[in-house]
This record gives sequence, C-alpha cells and structure tokens, in this order.
Amino acid sequence: MASALHHAELDITPAVGVATATEFQAFIQLYKTLPNLRLILEGKGDRIPWPQEPSAKYASLKNKGLPRNKLFK
Repeated sequence: MASALHHAELDITPAVGVATATEFQAFIQLYKTLPNLRLILEGKGDRIPWPQEPSAKYASLKNKGLPRNKLFK
C-alpha cells in the first residue's frame, strides 16, 4: 500500500505511521543528492562532484562496494 501511495505521489504516513514516513522522506532527500554511481564505476566519474554531507558520502562509499549486478538491477 505504501508503495502505491508513494508512486501516486501521495503521503505514505497513513499506511506506515509518522516515524517510518519521516525516515523514508529523509532517505528520499538523501538519495537525490547521491552521485551517479554507474558513471563512477564505469570510470566516467572524473567530473562528478563528491557529496559533502556525511551520510551521502557514506551511502556513496557503501554502494561502491556492492557487486555491479546488485547495484544496477
């Protein structure tokens, strides 16, 4: 249900509660700041700015360690 609400660009709070909806919105905001990891892993990321916010840096580094088939499904 929450997925359907999100894809319809509606508030997911009624489906998951305030705490979970707040955490999800924080995740979405963070996700929007991440660099294009596909370009980086393909060796084309020379001019891509690295995130300055600590959690965005962590998320980017964490994703770089994943196998390519898991990252780009």
